[in-house]
Amino acid sequence: MITSKYTLMTSVISIRVPSEIKHEMEMLKTEINWNEEIKAFLKKRIEKRKKRVMMEEVIRMIESLPKTPKGTAAQMVREDRDSH
Repeated sequence: MITSKYTLMTSVISIRVPSEIKHEMEMLKTEINWNEEIKAFLKKRIEKRKKRVMMEEVIRMIESLPKTPKGTAAQMVREDRDSH
């Protein structure tokens, strides 16, 4: 069972599937809770999309940062190593 903000209020959606798929689903309905399966899939798909959008935003932010001169990282490592 999905327990999150999605279970507080519900809405109905409908989809069309080929008759063969509907028939297969009917045959498996004692083994598979299609309602829960579909809700779980939708939730995962939404989360995946949100993560991708966030990652794209982070990449844009990183790309907008000023570039550092070549050798800066090596110089910082040397300074840190020499300070001990």
